[in-house]
Amino acid sequence: MSVFFRNGAPIFGFVFLVVFGFQNCGQFTAKESESFSSLGSSAEDRGDSSLAYNAQTGQIEVTGSQPVASDCDIRFEQDKVYTHYKTGVGFTYGAVDSAVVLRTESAAVIDSELAKSGGEPVRYYTSDYSANPNFYFDEKFDRVSLSISQMKSVLQSLCTGSAKKVLFRQPPSVVANATDLQSLAFENQDSYQVISGLVFKNNMFTIILPPHWNRQAKYSTLMTGHYSINEFLSARGVSIFSGLSALYEADKKGSIAILWNVGGTIVNRSSNARNFRELNDFLKLAVPTFSMDAAKVVTLGGSRGGATALNIASSPHIDQVRVAYVYANVPPADLNILSDLATPTFPGLLWLMDESTGYYGSWLNTFRMPNGMTGKQFQRYSLTGSSDETNVAQEANLGAPSKVNKLVQNKTNVFLDLGTHDPVLPFLGQLKLLEIYQKSGVRVEALIRYLGGHGTDEKIFLRPMEALRKLNTNANPLELTLVNNGMRTRVLRNFDTSPGGLGSLAPGVLPLTIEFPRFYGSDADIHVVMTGKPSDRYYLRFVGNNGALLGKTVSLDNDGTALIKLNPTGIDEITFLGAFPIKSDDHAIQRANFLISPLHQGPIKLVRDEKLVSKISARKFSETLAQFQKSTGMSGTTYGFVSLGLNAATEEEVQHYRSIQTAKPAKIAPVVSCPKTVYACNENILCTAKGSDGDLVGCNETGECKKLLSDRYWSSSKVGEYVYSWQNSPQNNTNLSDINKTFYVKDTNGLSSAKISFTIKACPAPPPVKSKVSCNKSVFACNDTLQCTAEGSDTELVGYNEKGECTGLLDDPLWTYVGKGSYRYQFFKSAQNNPYQQNLNKTF
Repeated sequence: MSVFFRNGAPIFGFVFLVVFGFQNCGQFTAKESESFSSLGSSAEDRGDSSLAYNAQTGQIEVTGSQPVASDCDIRFEQDKVYTHYKTGVGFTYGAVDSAVVLRTESAAVIDSELAKSGGEPVRYYTSDYSANPNFYFDEKFDRVSLSISQMKSVLQSLCTGSAKKVLFRQPPSVVANATDLQSLAFENQDSYQVISGLVFKNNMFTIILPPHWNRQAKYSTLMTGHYSINEFLSARGVSIFSGLSALYEADKKGSIAILWNVGGTIVNRSSNARNFRELNDFLKLAVPTFSMDAAKVVTLGGSRGGATALNIASSPHIDQVRVAYVYANVPPADLNILSDLATPTFPGLLWLMDESTGYYGSWLNTFRMPNGMTGKQFQRYSLTGSSDETNVAQEANLGAPSKVNKLVQNKTNVFLDLGTHDPVLPFLGQLKLLEIYQKSGVRVEALIRYLGGHGTDEKIFLRPMEALRKLNTNANPLELTLVNNGMRTRVLRNFDTSPGGLGSLAPGVLPLTIEFPRFYGSDADIHVVMTGKPSDRYYLRFVGNNGALLGKTVSLDNDGTALIKLNPTGIDEITFLGAFPIKSDDHAIQRANFLISPLHQGPIKLVRDEKLVSKISARKFSETLAQFQKSTGMSGTTYGFVSLGLNAATEEEVQHYRSIQTAKPAKIAPVVSCPKTVYACNENILCTAKGSDGDLVGCNETGECKKLLSDRYWSSSKVGEYVYSWQNSPQNNTNLSDINKTFYVKDTNGLSSAKISFTIKACPAPPPVKSKVSCNKSVFACNDTLQCTAEGSDTELVGYNEKGECTGLLDDPLWTYVGKGSYRYQFFKSAQNNPYQQNLNKTF
């Protein structure tokens, strides 16, 4: 039986996480964690600093807190800031209620639901919401309600320069065409115009126009994405507005800003193509209406917002603008890596996976969705619309070829602000994205902050605002270079001497980084993640509390990264003792000299805790990490080190290394075996592979090889020992003929096992069950509830109308999937939902 989360509110103790509370018609109280949308942890990002134009230097500079302008004239055209949401009804133009998504019942309530569920997954969301890439909870409304006084305090940041007037309006009506949009903007006003909460298709937008805006000029544009417009304005508005004010002071023309809720996207976090197709449709109206210069666009964001900024620039679905400059801080670059590393090594990913799947504990290895998918598979589906890793890599990831090619063709300048030892988004994916960009010819510059965590130490809005200022004065934006192409600045957060500060690394220094989890259990993997010089080899030395000496040989790949799994059997505690670089003669006589932060005094211990792994909750992680931050001054990191050089190894360490190396001489070839040569339908295939090297690869008859553990059917419980397990069942094998397999394994020294062959007998699926559909009535009166059910052997049914037109059932939000090929349709026929003045006849 699978085990799932006990849950409290997922409130992390990091300064870069913002949490808001809401209520909804489902009678649940919930809180939404903003880790993906966070722009950083610096003081200026929280509104403590402002930007201003320095006329003497000609630069936009950070000035510290700006005094509130006492003569700022802020006018509102309504007495409320709308959310367009009404409790018990849902989306309603002009409504001001707040809404919720996530559940925050006590651990006792979740335990009670688990006991009643009989082992079935327990939902993370309210009963009227499902995790689905094609249906978002808050597409057309805001989750946060702001008062006029709250909004006014933010808008005052626009008055830090010479312009002292602001007009704020939020029309409670949909934008359907260019005429609708044109009616909202007034030319030649002596005030900033903030047109907020525009509803367009499945999105909300806020437009900010500079003073004296007119349609005869052409304006550069700043774009950024966030879950909620009101939430963004309340949390980030000061920085955005002070930056826009500084731009206007620089040339008395300024720039336009577009804030976007990215279609709500609590589930898919801006990774779905639908978002960007609809953004492009909006830009078709906005570019001519607001006189945007389509070649002078700057995007910015951090975390999930960083991915949005890069996707706006690189998505093949956007052709109405060319993004000249992107500032992206700690973006979730590779969604396959993100899903695979939802383990205790990256604790922030655990509740993020629960948000994406809609179920507690979906990160556990034994978890299965009601449709049979693992949590990792369903997270990929929720994020992108596909559970296939290849599709995700080719289409959804930031490093997808079509996206990278667009950045090259558009000569887009990209600035990546990256942090190692990030508990929410693995540095591994960020570094691989940087390598892809540089190898592909993208104009890219990077700042890498070792031990930096999730956030930024730079003045986050300084670079994009300076890029806008340069674009405003340049007639040929395609040729404008806004980054130091190819440059990587490496800085170190030195927690020993200055918590939160930065220290410079020596020129040319490329530190080795290693990250570990805090604890482990049989239902969660131990991931050890390393970055360093490409192709370097290391020997990692561990010791168990039972005295067992554990060794692991690791080779960094061409990107300078390595991902290792440790799954020790029967060991309650593992202590990491050191990393040794392996020279060409395979004798390590030096040890990596690691910087030790206050948390890491003494050896690192990884503790087995089966109870914690099986019952871990977001609240428990919150408490643990909050204590961690308080005691160290860090903004959050996993267990880890940064190597600053090499030390001579002790004689004991040298002898231990050589004893491990010679205990299983590398010249002994690996072996692979399977107990049978023919496997019938419904039989289990079980093979084993053993070698003196812990990094075996499997090869087919044509010589194509890949690491065994990159195949999800292979597992390893100890170094050099692997097990392959797969069932030849109708569900797993739909081939109509027998399958003949031949394979062998190799180690890193090139030594190969003997080839083995076996046959998998055809195991065709049983004939499909005929689909059926039924409704509870054939005639429905006003105020009746229409209920229909559909069942079939296929989980992806489509519905046909009388004309033979068909769509997937789940494309219609009134259909829900209830499991095992069953769907439910429910519609309340009322005057509000059915305004037609005549009867409707439906056939489907």
